Amino acid sequence: MDTASLYRLGVCFALAVFLLVVLEVSLRFFSKAPSLRQNEKEHNPASSLVHAADVVATLLIASTVAGSLDSDSVGKDLLHAALQGVAAEVLFLVCSRAQVRFFVASKLGGEIERGNVAAGAAAAGHSLATGVLATTAVGSETLRDVGISLVFFVLGQVALLGLVALFRALTVYDDAEEILGENVAAGVSYAGIAVAISLLVARATEGDFTTWGQSLVAFAQVLAYAPLLYGVRQFVVGSVVLGNRPTLRGGALDKGIAARSVGLAALEAATYLGAALIVVRLP
Repeated sequence: MDTASLYRLGVCFALAVFLLVVLEVSLRFFSKAPSLRQNEKEHNPASSLVHAADVVATLLIASTVAGSLDSDSVGKDLLHAALQGVAAEVLFLVCSRAQVRFFVASKLGGEIERGNVAAGAAAAGHSLATGVLATTAVGSETLRDVGISLVFFVLGQVALLGLVALFRALTVYDDAEEILGENVAAGVSYAGIAVAISLLVARATEGDFTTWGQSLVAFAQVLAYAPLLYGVRQFVVGSVVLGNRPTLRGGALDKGIAARSVGLAALEAATYLGAALIVVRLP
């Protein structure tokens, strides 16, 4: 490992510790969310899952910010890292809490506070997905670049919400009803598609900005891969892996998840993530 890599690793470690403190303070004093210690004391695994997703998102933000440093001045880099990191962390917390509250938990009431693991898994997936998108809003140097990054962050949030809603509408079971009934399999399935779509959306927002027209076209081209996730689910997993007859809607996965098969849900989530990672790695 060269000196520049070690330098960025050191900054990343310091920034991660700093942002984790910001996270805990924000959760404790602004959102009134319980700490991880309180969750364990009160035996609330649902809230712990969301908290764990927050930690992973925070570490992703720290690594992304540290990776964008140019190492020409330690003082400048530390200031840049702190400002960018805090801005991205605040953006992540505000958006993730708003979306989990209104998009995921609008029909679930206080299920996470009650300890519903299915609700916690779904909310954790959505929180982590928002964190992945928050990493796309860092690294800008000028006000113009900051503005462009924020525009594409908002577009990414809209795309995430729209695509997740579309995918969940294709299942024959009611996600909200299953999660309300503490069906952990449904929560895991929801989390898998949310994170997978966020990876695609984040990939769509990457690249150098040229013109609005060209950048928006490039954004749409990457999002066009999203329907492939459903095809992989229905035909590759449903038919090739599970050996069932191909079907456009429903099938073995839907039946299994409705029957609370966490194993099938984990397989579905892993398939989504694997397919998304393949697309993300394409040139």
